[in-house]
Amino acid sequence: MQSLAMLPRSLKWTIGILLALALAATANLWIHPVVDNGFDFQAFYCGGAVIAERANPYLDQPLHDCEAQAAPALSRKFQNVTVPAPLPPYALAFFVPLSLLPFLWAKIVWWLILLASIAVSAWVVARLSRLPLPCAIAASALAIGMPSIPQGGLAPVPIALLFLAAYFARRERWTATVVCGALAMIEPHVALPVDAALFLFVPAVRWRFAVAALALAVLSLCVAAPYTSLFYFTSLLPHHAASEVNNLAQFSLTTLLYHLGIPAATAVRIGSVQYALMLIVGVSLGHHIARRYGDRAFLVAVPAACSVMGGSFIHLSEIAVATLLACMLASRTGANRAWIAVALLAVPWENVINWAPFATIAPACLIVLVWWRWKPMPLLLITASITLVLFFARAHILEVGAMTQTFVSTSHIRKPAPDAPVDVTWKAFNDTSIVFSIWWFDKAMTFAGLGLLLASGMQAYGAVSLRSAPVGNRHPTRVG
Repeated sequence: MQSLAMLPRSLKWTIGILLALALAATANLWIHPVVDNGFDFQAFYCGGAVIAERANPYLDQPLHDCEAQAAPALSRKFQNVTVPAPLPPYALAFFVPLSLLPFLWAKIVWWLILLASIAVSAWVVARLSRLPLPCAIAASALAIGMPSIPQGGLAPVPIALLFLAAYFARRERWTATVVCGALAMIEPHVALPVDAALFLFVPAVRWRFAVAALALAVLSLCVAAPYTSLFYFTSLLPHHAASEVNNLAQFSLTTLLYHLGIPAATAVRIGSVQYALMLIVGVSLGHHIARRYGDRAFLVAVPAACSVMGGSFIHLSEIAVATLLACMLASRTGANRAWIAVALLAVPWENVINWAPFATIAPACLIVLVWWRWKPMPLLLITASITLVLFFARAHILEVGAMTQTFVSTSHIRKPAPDAPVDVTWKAFNDTSIVFSIWWFDKAMTFAGLGLLLASGMQAYGAVSLRSAPVGNRHPTRVG
């Protein structure tokens, strides 16, 4: 594996300058109290605390009371807004140990878990794609980390688990594969297509998945009443899908259709049907590409990537799961479309534009990827990096201006009834959002990467139909 010391001098100088600028720009974060960040973790922490008391974490009052006391993130600014924890009971059970710690210490422990997950994911990308480690880090770390770290989001953990499942599947270590796949069900809509593909096409995992499913069911019953689990599937999930329709952080087909004028209920139904179709496409495509290359890691990577293409509930943090497939296809095929998909998915465009201090980190990642694929001249490299920094800075100014002009007060939100679903105030909060022009650019760049990735996968699928599948594992030629 190529080490950092072997990088060309011009590339090292360019990356070093960019990272130094990023470090200087982010120094101002130290003046902000740590407790002001992490409102996603606030919900998970309180979900664990509520479920440990055998209360219903999907109702407003028990979750809101904990959030108002434990974490000041959104509660300080919007006192009547409750951040929901839309995870199944067995997933909230994993947060019970953290809920026993003071909130600040629990959040620090959680951030360490997220950083470890990002490191594991980058390592797996390098091993499965045979790309050099710096290239794998550039392709995945920013995409996985930036949308989740500030808010304390969950996504890096199931992403790392699914990447490990792909790693173990290649080596036919089925118990480890099933353990990782089952634990990744803390985000069911991302892990379900992967587990379905493995269950259908790998007979050796079926009894293991049956045991894992039973274990998760028992865990749910141990921490929550049967009614709570039933309430999650029959009431919480439909309510939460409706509450997120106008969430500008959504990357779902439902949200796009809603902002194109489709009624909310219709948009939710279309997004749900499209997710089901992409589940079928992902499972089938993963099976054929795995046969094409004789590599069962694709049986994990392809369904995972397809699970975040549209649907009714997808955040940018979850889309990072597609980086593994992008890198694996790029390294095997060497096709420009696959490499462009890697570059587009490596950058969380929305976050980079929102948070100007990080505008120099994204160019550093892109330059690493561009160097390994196309090896531009040093002058072109530096010129491109300066152009990217200026672009992100200008886009940030446009977005901040648009957000300032379209901000709507949330003073109209009132405290709901104690037994109201937890998403009532969250929906009212999201409904104050107004779309501005730069929002469409954020989405277009990410969707372009997903589209090119799907096209690369379909090209590999076409190769299957033209010739019989080879037998045995085939490893890609190392790039760079």
